[in-house]
Amino acid sequence: MQNSKLLTLQKTVGTVGLTEADLSRFNQNMRDLKTEAMTADIGVHGLGGMRKEFDQESMMSVYTDESEILPTENLLDLRITTANFKRQQVSMIVNRELMPAQVQTFLSVDFYNHDSKNTDMTESYEPVVNTLFSFKNVVDDFYIKHLEQDHILVDVFMAPPRAKENSVA
Repeated sequence: MQNSKLLTLQKTVGTVGLTEADLSRFNQNMRDLKTEAMTADIGVHGLGGMRKEFDQESMMSVYTDESEILPTENLLDLRITTANFKRQQVSMIVNRELMPAQVQTFLSVDFYNHDSKNTDMTESYEPVVNTLFSFKNVVDDFYIKHLEQDHILVDVFMAPPRAKENSVA
């Protein structure tokens, strides 16, 4: 029974042009499904793993009280784990080859009508970022149109490399 409900909910998410009432109904169905999964003590696959994961909130959600979601709201969690910068392209930008420790970058995320959010500064051509951003939004026609037509902007910023004597010969 739960698997068929889960498939129905997943199909609903995939449709374009959901109204506020549709999203409210979807959120209620998700809460009902969560309650059923917890009381039945079974794993629900397709929603992120086993039952225990339902009890966990994103770290950002816990710190920002984003866990209190009204029926007309939506929470978008964006997780950035790693980046990969090509050595040749970075060298072309700074006009010299750099050691991995000299490649200091951070990412800035812009989504919908929220302030920009930044990752911590990292060092490497393949930095491990491991950052989770949460964006709480009121689900209205503007938000739905944004999801359908726009995108999440992620900018990469690089700190100026240190003195030339630290570069590769």
